Amino acid sequence: MASDKKRLEQVEERVKQELSRNPLWKKTVIGRWLCPYCGMLAAKAKGQTAVECVRDHLIQSCPAWRGFQGQYIALKTLQNKTVAILMKHCLTSEPGWKIFDEHGQWYCPYCAQAQAVPPGPSTERAARLKRQIKEHLYHCQKFDWGSGKPVPMEAMRRIVDRANMIKRLQPQVKKVLVEDQRWQAMAVDGSWICPFCEERIKNIDVSTQFLRCETAPNLVANHLLRYCTVYQKLQVRGKDGSLKPPEDLLKVTDMIQEHRQSWSETPKLSSWEKPKRPATSAPVGKSSGKDPSKKLASEGFELSVKVSDDQKTTWDAASAEEGEPVTSDTEVRRARATKSDSEVSEVVVAEFMEEQEAVSDIPQAVGEPGSGEALVDHKTRIQEQAFARSRRHLLEMTCQIPKLRGCEFGAMFKPSENLDGDFFYVFDLGHGRHAIAAWEISRTGMEMVPINQHFLERLSSILEQETRPGNVLSQLNDHIFNSTDNETYVSILLIVLDTAAKEIVLANAGFQPLIVYNQFRTPNLTEVRTNGIVLGSDEGALFKTLLQEYTMPLHQQDLLVLFSQGVVEFQDQTGRTFGIEGFKGLIEEYGRQDPSYFLSMVEAEYKRMSGDEPYPHDLTIVSFKQM
Repeated sequence: MASDKKRLEQVEERVKQELSRNPLWKKTVIGRWLCPYCGMLAAKAKGQTAVECVRDHLIQSCPAWRGFQGQYIALKTLQNKTVAILMKHCLTSEPGWKIFDEHGQWYCPYCAQAQAVPPGPSTERAARLKRQIKEHLYHCQKFDWGSGKPVPMEAMRRIVDRANMIKRLQPQVKKVLVEDQRWQAMAVDGSWICPFCEERIKNIDVSTQFLRCETAPNLVANHLLRYCTVYQKLQVRGKDGSLKPPEDLLKVTDMIQEHRQSWSETPKLSSWEKPKRPATSAPVGKSSGKDPSKKLASEGFELSVKVSDDQKTTWDAASAEEGEPVTSDTEVRRARATKSDSEVSEVVVAEFMEEQEAVSDIPQAVGEPGSGEALVDHKTRIQEQAFARSRRHLLEMTCQIPKLRGCEFGAMFKPSENLDGDFFYVFDLGHGRHAIAAWEISRTGMEMVPINQHFLERLSSILEQETRPGNVLSQLNDHIFNSTDNETYVSILLIVLDTAAKEIVLANAGFQPLIVYNQFRTPNLTEVRTNGIVLGSDEGALFKTLLQEYTMPLHQQDLLVLFSQGVVEFQDQTGRTFGIEGFKGLIEEYGRQDPSYFLSMVEAEYKRMSGDEPYPHDLTIVSFKQM
């Protein structure tokens, strides 16, 4: 009895440790613990603590525990079980999982994104919907495999109501975009100019008839209902007495244009005058301070917010915002497509600089308190938006992790806010062979994104003709050296994996060494270091002389890890650098598990070290294991 009691205490103490430090042990589904050994939910008796619940499950019910020596099931299998359990429970009992719009689209309770039901026979609609929901949850970051926080029901209802209004407004928008020239006004790059607020909306392209009919209506309706301050203030009283945005857009447009023309002769509100645009600018009115509600009320419109004396300036400023020159020449918009590959980065940077110059052109009244701070905040906001777009574009370039027989892949790619130049890609070469590449570009920030895209395309085209890593890197070096400036270099590790032959061939041009871990090898961890200098540093002869290829056979349970410099340069909140030894310690501790679990533990460690601070460097890790 004493020995049994001592054993229970030992198991309970170990359970406490794992629950506090191991993310895989923290998985709960519908309030019950999900076992990482067998993938089953632990039963919880009344009055039991969480630790006692886990302890009893391991000792009494888990067939794969084996006294903490058992193998964890694959992380993907555990995630699949989580989704299946949640869907079975929540789709029948949780109201937040049963939200649909008027067109039958399901809304995710975590990210509030609409999911359309794939077409097919009506008798199979429920099955198709479940498959679509399951596919969405696999990729929903806010779902976080059941650990995410759902959107409140009230917020979900508002989102769905707005989506319904957008859908109802789209036919009217499409009609005016095709028939009314005032709705076809655009800037030099083809972006749409709203006839109400006269803002240039960069993400709405109306330069062709196809775009005006197919893609623009939804985006325009979304702008009107969510962002257009002028349109949002105009409301029509419905039959039920509620105020709703007007749907007769032609009538509203005529009214707004009529009032702007009548206001144009009134005195200016501001003590300074904005510089006048060229004569080719879109028609705009001048601010007046008049309240348009009286005239509009006679036509059946109401203002949803009463305009007070100190609010009239805000209304007039919105209605008098200057537009940009318009043009019907769509070739100007497509000028970027004619640029050569070497000019792409300059184009992107130039676009960003134009945005900054546009902000610096905003006039500032002398002695106006706080105007300088507002200008700085606006510039900062533009920079943050530009970086966010570049980061989003970079993430869109990433590849799908392949599923290979006898080999498991995993990858972690966390670009920092500054975009340090990291990237990776896995290429399918056919016949059971894959090329795995991880690289780092010397250029950082927004300008690295187009350079990275061009480099990725070039590498892909070379691999279609040549698969020897040394020859591929030599051709890449020639291209980088001859087509870029003296400040652009690329360090890269390229591995060609042959799953049939169970071997790899690699070449390293100045990148971090490959790490190989196997608990049954001696030593169990090895750094594979080979000669090679970075791409673009030499014309070719020295590069080819120094570059070394290395062939290595693969053994069962070999874990291969590619990692970028930011992984070992990571610092915690006290300023302590993680270093190569710290990273190798994580590999030795978790390398016997599958790559997905290993990477989840690495990510958990970095999150613990950084706290709430953003990652200071790009973090890129690619791992694969021979099973």
